[in-house]
Amino acid sequence: MTTHIVYVTFPTKKEAQQTVDALISRRLIACANISLVESRYTWKSKKVVGKEFVAICKTDKPKLVERAILDSHSYDVPCILSWKVKANKSFDAWVATSCKKKN
Repeated sequence: MTTHIVYVTFPTKKEAQQTVDALISRRLIACANISLVESRYTWKSKKVVGKEFVAICKTDKPKLVERAILDSHSYDVPCILSWKVKANKSFDAWVATSCKKKN
């Protein structure tokens, strides 16, 4: 079992919540944390300072999560980052169970 973190930003809390809820319903993620953040970046040659919502998703299916997010995300270039993490054994097992398809 290997837990991954998938970090993704959204323009609104509603979009973040809807995406996370859909991923949980499809058993692609076990859970997520959604937080408001200040973002600073350059877009189309202009400096942007704004608010975004970050979802930090826990999964054992990072590629499937990425594809699902790309299918519905409103940004032209969404930020989707993922990395493998070392979780305690009981959490790692819970993520695997939560992401397992029910028969």
